[in-house]
Amino acid sequence: MAYLSDHKKFTAEMEKPLDYYSQNKQRIVFISDGAPWIKNWIADAYPDAISVLDYYHASEHLHDYAKATIKDDAQRKQWLDKRLELLLNGEVQK
Repeated sequence: MAYLSDHKKFTAEMEKPLDYYSQNKQRIVFISDGAPWIKNWIADAYPDAISVLDYYHASEHLHDYAKATIKDDAQRKQWLDKRLELLLNGEVQK
């Protein structure tokens, strides 16, 4: 769900439908941009939920890491391409 408003309105809107799933012991999975307020809200309100960083923001972190640690352009591209492929294939543990 995309929502454009402040975080207090967002959490208030989301809690009713999410509480239904939580009360019925159904697993809740959040996919987000990793903003601190979202991580904190999920941890506080739904501690048993699974939280996943979305692909776009995960790839941004990989790009930043590669740029900071691998100086050679060709090596950086090769390293980054491999990690992005693993990420897309759900193989982040590799």
